[in-house]
Amino acid sequence: MRRLFKPALSKRATRRSQAGFTLLEAIVAIVVLFATLVPLYVLISSVSRSAFYVDQANREAEYETDALNIMSQVNPSLVPVGSVDLGPYAVSWTAQAVLKPIDGSAYPTGISAFRIGLYQAKVNVVRHDGRVVVSFPLRMIGYEHVRDSTFH
Repeated sequence: MRRLFKPALSKRATRRSQAGFTLLEAIVAIVVLFATLVPLYVLISSVSRSAFYVDQANREAEYETDALNIMSQVNPSLVPVGSVDLGPYAVSWTAQAVLKPIDGSAYPTGISAFRIGLYQAKVNVVRHDGRVVVSFPLRMIGYEHVRDSTFH
């Protein structure tokens, strides 16, 4: 036979079911929340730091590219020390001969009108406040016109 009525719950049982979260359940929920949020925070922090370093490296590469473009127009034999102002920063250099400049060779006379040499330059990209942004060494070839053409 089926029962058609439900047994009445005691007062204590009804209070317990209506009490909501217990302290233990709240602590477990907080621990689970922190267990998911802490790794997420570490991941976001790591990605943000990596993005900062990539941005900084891109800026330095841009400064180096600008400096190399400037230095491609410099003849260290004629201008061993110099600077070019590019607005927010300047490119400066000092160059010293690595190999003593020698006469170039030319066909058919054997001696060209130029003296050539190998130079070691130190290139700096400097902000107007004096802070060096990028510094790098650069090997360059310098030349100097020393005699008239030998072709007559």
